[in-house]
Amino acid sequence: MKLSDSGSSMLRVITGSAKNKRLLVPANVTRPITDRIKTSLFDIIKDLVPRSRVLDLFAGSGALGIEALSRGASSAVFVDNNPQAIKIINKNLNNCGLLDNTAVYQQDVTEFLSSQSNRGQFQIIFLDPPFSLPQDQKLELADLCSRVLEISGLLVLRYPEKENYPHIYKNLEKKFTKLYGISEVSFYQKQNAVS
Repeated sequence: MKLSDSGSSMLRVITGSAKNKRLLVPANVTRPITDRIKTSLFDIIKDLVPRSRVLDLFAGSGALGIEALSRGASSAVFVDNNPQAIKIINKNLNNCGLLDNTAVYQQDVTEFLSSQSNRGQFQIIFLDPPFSLPQDQKLELADLCSRVLEISGLLVLRYPEKENYPHIYKNLEKKFTKLYGISEVSFYQKQNAVS
């Protein structure tokens, strides 16, 4: 079944150096984030984006990481285990002129996070797993994300609105939640605590 937050799946870069560039979307592979959600999400975090190190997980088209780069993020890493998505991310980065300071990995997200030994290397992590992934697995991924997130860094977690996530999860504290149709997005900040 195909889920959508609005009628349109046409994606573009909202603002910044690649403003209005169209983004390709992998067919039948991903549940693309709409421009409406992306605009609202980046309005919330816009002051944190410039010069930040970004990680885009379950990246799909790469829309979130590309938007961050367009808005001045210093680097972005994209991870998706689907080969079609990886091709699309690379095409979108090239089309937007944003290949510098990027890395694209075709890898399982859990494996990628588990393999990272450099703690606190990212300031913003976008975690947009499949809606069908069980909630306990999403929480495990959030915990893995917190290990590579720097203190006070932000985890942006998107999930079905019917799911409910705790205010405090290990060393992550929910700062804000916003509902977008069938999607909910929570913004977790990493606290200075032992995980």
